[in-house]
Amino acid sequence: MTRDLEVGENFESWEHRIDHQLAFAHSRIDIVKKLTHGSYAKAGALSARCDDGERRIKALEHSVARLQAALYLVLVVALLAACVAVWAVVA
Repeated sequence: MTRDLEVGENFESWEHRIDHQLAFAHSRIDIVKKLTHGSYAKAGALSARCDDGERRIKALEHSVARLQAALYLVLVVALLAACVAVWAVVA
């Protein structure tokens, strides 16, 4: 997952993979919270882990949003550069 996205690569598939991983993580957190409901000592420790996991998920969601915004910005700049190049050739 650390490789760079290449031009023309299907960003939606990456977005789908990340959404799937986030949904899986959320479901695991919910299961752990339900299973430890009766044991307060375990629930406290696992709840802290779940809260940490939720913070990490939110940070990942924020990073994905920033990556998506950066990719759209690169796309807009590339389109503007292409328009300027066409305009320079025509003029």
